[in-house]
Amino acid sequence: MGKALVCGGGALGSLFAYYLSAGGHTVWVLERYPRRLEQLRQGRVLCRTLEGGVLSAPVAVVQATGTLGVDVVFVTVKYYHTADLVEVLRPLAERGVPLVSLQNGFAGLDLLRTALPQGRFVQGATEMGARLMDDGVVIEEARGITHLCGHDADVRAVTTLLQSTALAVSSPDGCTAIWKKFALICGLATVSALLSLDVGDVVANPEARELALEMAREAARLARALGVDLRDEEVRHYVLAVADTAGGHIPSLLADVLAGRPTEAPALCGYVARKSEELGIEACLSSAAYRILTALEHSYHRRIIPAVGRQLSLF
Repeated sequence: MGKALVCGGGALGSLFAYYLSAGGHTVWVLERYPRRLEQLRQGRVLCRTLEGGVLSAPVAVVQATGTLGVDVVFVTVKYYHTADLVEVLRPLAERGVPLVSLQNGFAGLDLLRTALPQGRFVQGATEMGARLMDDGVVIEEARGITHLCGHDADVRAVTTLLQSTALAVSSPDGCTAIWKKFALICGLATVSALLSLDVGDVVANPEARELALEMAREAARLARALGVDLRDEEVRHYVLAVADTAGGHIPSLLADVLAGRPTEAPALCGYVARKSEELGIEACLSSAAYRILTALEHSYHRRIIPAVGRQLSLF
């Protein structure tokens, strides 16, 4: 059986840790938040699967990787925590252990590639979905395919590991699927965060829906400029199909805004804006959205959010 390190014990990281461990693999979890760290130190991850019932699988907590013998690393932390992993992952990168990013977008893996030039990297995206409850139980909310893109040998190694569990993996190359999901997030999640609307309400609002679709098209244009065959109509169908099933889903980008936390906007609409500018491609909506979300983050403490029925003084 294999050995895996999961960096990030949040919802997605814990879901993958559960399935890897339940599949017979040895799993270590690297976690930074004290409350979640204490839960994981119980030596198990608890998961309520789609079949119902809370199941348990053994995991171990680790904080240093110098002597850790693992076959693969899965990175599931938020983009803004990626830099904190560089020195922790350096010993593994130097030993040639594949590092798989399951983060939203490409910016996290770009950061690791720059900081760890000797590493072996696989870009991933997953259709698995989960929610982490206060009591430490992971609620599986969606089960789908995990897509991988990278050097053939590394992708095959990671695919073999995942296929030995209940996790489904795309075949052969998943680069187009990864970009398609990225375009989806850049459109739906960004507009959701800007307007404080769930996915269903974004699609139900004609102006919001078209704004989300156009932002998704900007991401698709960038993909084509980088050699990925991703058509605008394919993206449109995908965005609307996902939105049709997502209903009242609140994207993590909106959840971060509502909670007053840093967002992954630099890795999403900000990434599209930066890369498009470098290549001379128009991405005005992504650029504007990134600037608005950045301004919003910088003014969380000054927001005016009136209670229902409260009178506001107008001028």
